[in-house]
Amino acid sequence: MRSSFYTAAAGAAGNMLRISVISNNMANVNTTGYKSKNSVFSDLIYTALAAQNENIEKGHGIRMDKTDSLTYQPGALNQTGRDYDFAIEGPGFFGLLDPDTDNTIYTRDGSFEPVNIDGEFYLCDSMGRQVLDADGEPVLLSVNGEDGNEGEGIDVAGSIGIFKIPIQDGLDVLGYNVYAVSDKNGEVYSQVNLDNEEPRGKLLQGMLEMSNVELAKELSQLIESQKAYQLSLKMLQTSDEIEQLECELRR
Repeated sequence: MRSSFYTAAAGAAGNMLRISVISNNMANVNTTGYKSKNSVFSDLIYTALAAQNENIEKGHGIRMDKTDSLTYQPGALNQTGRDYDFAIEGPGFFGLLDPDTDNTIYTRDGSFEPVNIDGEFYLCDSMGRQVLDADGEPVLLSVNGEDGNEGEGIDVAGSIGIFKIPIQDGLDVLGYNVYAVSDKNGEVYSQVNLDNEEPRGKLLQGMLEMSNVELAKELSQLIESQKAYQLSLKMLQTSDEIEQLECELRR
């Protein structure tokens, strides 16, 4: 079989995956705290062509290395006026307690709400995961469980922790705008332990960080990927026609 079949098939498959990533970004253009994803490609092996006094190489297509490379550029801030909506202006993440593993996971989505857990109200995200303070403890809103309003003397904004992840590249994407860290991300620490020279995130109450998806950019990339996909399919068709012609000439 001609090598052009494999080259075209690799191009079609890679661009189909890229279209899927772009479509997911566009679908989340209004999702709070969403970070757009990028497709990362690499070349497949090159082979040298026999040519006199020429160094000519033939490529064999592309492959998709990863589709979860995140863009951490901050999104626009939207004022909601809700007491339990928070946004981080600058670096940092909110910490959440994963009830399945008891590990800390992280998000930029600050759309929180009071949830009654065992007779006491805790600040939680939309999935019911407890928001953590700077010490890694759940943020308690009331001690009597009568309602979810801020009790006297309770500073909700002052209780929420902001956490710094030294190396953000390679975070594990868990879905629902939530990320997990591993050893490659370094040791996560609270903002209260920052040196004075390090940049700090500012907590804003009554505001939410919107998606950082640039719709115009995604649309242009979608058109580009669709064109490349169509050309790859055309290359497959042409290669098939050439092979059929060769078979007929041999008869």
